[in-house]
Amino acid sequence: MLASVVEGAGILRLRGPAIASIGMHLVAVVAQLTTVACLLHAFGVATPASAPLVVLAMVTLAGLLPTSPGGIGVAQAAIVVPLGMTYGVSADLALGFALGLQATILIVAVLGGLLGLTHQRLAARSVSPAIAWHRRRATIVAWNRANSGQTERNEAAHRTGAALRE
Repeated sequence: MLASVVEGAGILRLRGPAIASIGMHLVAVVAQLTTVACLLHAFGVATPASAPLVVLAMVTLAGLLPTSPGGIGVAQAAIVVPLGMTYGVSADLALGFALGLQATILIVAVLGGLLGLTHQRLAARSVSPAIAWHRRRATIVAWNRANSGQTERNEAAHRTGAALRE
């Protein structure tokens, strides 16, 4: 497994892909922090600007623990405890936010998955006629090659047979 990780990381030796990869990762982290900040505001959780970073770090750490499906329970505790202890947020409000965050993550994952599946299905449909055309063409070309060779052999045999009869 480690060998495959090292092999996959080999792409980062190239300057262009490395910059693109790091850039996309930074965009994803900023989007996650923005989502957490917006949800904190939407739930009326009054916290300083550092709270989204703490929440995101705790959710990420909670994701490393083997837990129930979807991380239900551990992820909420990983959010409720730091919000309560660090920022003085009530447990009810922090739990409501944690469940809202979990629901948001789930909805985005499901919609993104459905969008990806739809895209794959549409891509397969648009590619299928082209693949079918190339397969038919390859079959016709192969058949023509096989038959043209057969025709040439038949003609050669016919000429040889005619020459032997003379």
